[in-house]
Amino acid sequence: MQRVVLSGEGIMKREAPVKSGTLRRSITSKVERGGDRGVIGTNVRYARAVHDGTRAFTMYPNGKKALYWPGARHPVKSVKRPARKGNPFMERTAVKLRPVAERDLQAWGNARLGRIG
Repeated sequence: MQRVVLSGEGIMKREAPVKSGTLRRSITSKVERGGDRGVIGTNVRYARAVHDGTRAFTMYPNGKKALYWPGARHPVKSVKRPARKGNPFMERTAVKLRPVAERDLQAWGNARLGRIG
């Protein structure tokens, strides 16, 4: 299982879009339940928005009179964000990982059964 999740982690890191590199660096994997389950994922809050996309929305200040960020010409009352198309990097990972996982898990099962018989 460890080989499968490490392979999946590598595939997902290659499939993840890169702007600053934070999303790619946040991708991790682990084996749980005594080796019965592998988990690959990220804890970055915006990962789902990258994967699924977003609808258009308007941002307003939270408890302030205006929005401002470094590089802005001046404070503004709101910012309109256009809809963004998703980049389903996790789905692509699952499709690419499946044959690798089947091969590795089959080899693991054959090795275990060979020891029994």
